[in-house]
Amino acid sequence: MGSIEISGDVIIELSNDIKTILDVKTKIETAGKDSIHFTSHVLQTVLAGAIKLDASDIHIEPSEVTVSVRYRLDGVLQEVIILPIKFFHLLASRIKLISGVKITNTQIAQDGRYSIFINGEEISVRVSLIPGAYGESVVMRLLNPKSIRVGMEELGIPNNLFKLIDTEIRKPNGMILLTGPTGSGKTTTLYSFLQRIYSKEVKIITIEDPIEYHLAGITQTQADNESGYTFASGLRSALRQDPEVIMVGEIRDHETAEIAIEAALTGHIVFSTLHTNNAAGVIPRFIDLGVNPKILVSALSLSIAQRLVRKVCQKCVTFRPAEKIEVEEINMILDQALANSKNLESYEVKKSDNYEMAVIHGCEACNFTGYKGRIGIFEAIYNDESIQKIIPNNPSEHEIELVADKQGILNMKEDGIVKVIKKVTTLDEVKSVVSLSD
Repeated sequence: MGSIEISGDVIIELSNDIKTILDVKTKIETAGKDSIHFTSHVLQTVLAGAIKLDASDIHIEPSEVTVSVRYRLDGVLQEVIILPIKFFHLLASRIKLISGVKITNTQIAQDGRYSIFINGEEISVRVSLIPGAYGESVVMRLLNPKSIRVGMEELGIPNNLFKLIDTEIRKPNGMILLTGPTGSGKTTTLYSFLQRIYSKEVKIITIEDPIEYHLAGITQTQADNESGYTFASGLRSALRQDPEVIMVGEIRDHETAEIAIEAALTGHIVFSTLHTNNAAGVIPRFIDLGVNPKILVSALSLSIAQRLVRKVCQKCVTFRPAEKIEVEEINMILDQALANSKNLESYEVKKSDNYEMAVIHGCEACNFTGYKGRIGIFEAIYNDESIQKIIPNNPSEHEIELVADKQGILNMKEDGIVKVIKKVTTLDEVKSVVSLSD
């Protein structure tokens, strides 16, 4: 942590009349650029706007003559303001000072952290600096506790899958794995699982890298490879703490995988993440890590994959009939679901020759993007008898998918299309995170 602080009261005052990115830009442009306090004003205004508009990240990027400030809103970068390059070094130095990194080091990557307290609540800001041609690229990740206070029912999990997950996370043992790329919402989903099963009668321990959000009543530890406290050693130590539930940030090596499976087989419920493209990739990935497939059969409960799509803004959305090519794309996916005896009526949709599609426009409420907030699209593979039979044979992803498709659970393509038919999101959004043609 740095030696100076950002005042929460100042942030609150600045954010009172911020409704859009344009308001942030206007506030900065109307401040006196010759003022000795201009750099502080820029940083405070940028932070106030990011917190008010629910940005996840702030990007500050210098070029030859200018510096660009952008927010990541609902997963998409949007420009806030471009300033003359002369302000960059002052801005970067102030951020370094606050986040406790070395001001004079400009040719190495550095990571820092600081906190802002808003109405008694801590918002942590993780700072990353890397050297560039015209100065350091600065990215600030905002870890706002309200963003993880998402109930499991708010994630967008389809009803049938929701009931299955809710049953599995309450069992006394087993392993539940989430997969998806960085930024696909895995941490939020895992935290929602932990919060759903938490009670004073249950001991929950997490091993994270880093701890992104603090959860009341849960013992959270942070992996630190330099000191030797790895995911594997943390997991081994956690087992000596008499927990019922363990969450491991990521399984990325043989040792961690082996201990996680051992924990799942000895009366613990284990949650973790893997980097694979889909739920069917979990089993091959474990086998690649050197896990004995016969042991995996008994330990694995559920493999879940997810992506995030933006939701249409309810204030400005309008609707239109689907074009012929859109109807064909939608029905191609629904036909695949029906061919596997998936009950579309249980998801409140049915195949049709005409659908109503959401049309995005943009208004003040959604920063003129047409989208407001995000929701998950999901798929899962339950380790039932049919999956257990093929695991010892080292199956491919395709072989697993063929068997899993008979379980009646929607895959990500199908869940995305259901959300398009329900006008929660758009076809373009779904296509941006999953391929409909695979």
